[in-house]
Amino acid sequence: MPATALLRAAFIGFGLLALVGPWAAAAAQAGPPAGIAAYACREGSALHLLAFDPAPGRQAWGHLGGQAEAGETPARTALREFHEESNCAFGDLSGVQADLVGPSVAPGRSGFHTYGLRLPFVPAAQIAQPRRCADVERNQWVWVDHDELQQALDSPQVVLKTADGEPSQVVLWNAARLALLQARRDGVLPVRDPCR
Repeated sequence: MPATALLRAAFIGFGLLALVGPWAAAAAQAGPPAGIAAYACREGSALHLLAFDPAPGRQAWGHLGGQAEAGETPARTALREFHEESNCAFGDLSGVQADLVGPSVAPGRSGFHTYGLRLPFVPAAQIAQPRRCADVERNQWVWVDHDELQQALDSPQVVLKTADGEPSQVVLWNAARLALLQARRDGVLPVRDPCR
């Protein structure tokens, strides 16, 4: 191939790369982190599902969520992360996107998107049962009473008594507490017990 043809091909290739490159980079970028503040009704009152986050610097409890994958919407991220972090105990959640309440966007750099969702009650011991679930990042789950959670949101470092699961008391991770506070302000996390 003559040198001029090679230069022309290279010029065209770089021109296309310049046009396509920004689009491809934008498509590959992941969206904001997101999660679900899930609750279930049991015996006339709401219980909220929390999971232990063992990551360094966290090592406390919060609602389930995490990082987006490339091309995901925040709602899709929230559903995928909840599915993975709840050990797939609630089955396929792809049909519940219309039932999501929110999002509430937490202030700060991460812009964590919190959605609310009512689910059927599944005991914490049953959530912990071995399953063939990919990417399970949590291994401890508890349900806490709605009023207990509301008190913990208003007072940092308040110990919550659990209604189901072990341990019998947990402390919220501060970033989770702040995201849930914002969700309450935005109406995603109800102030009053939604099951009464």
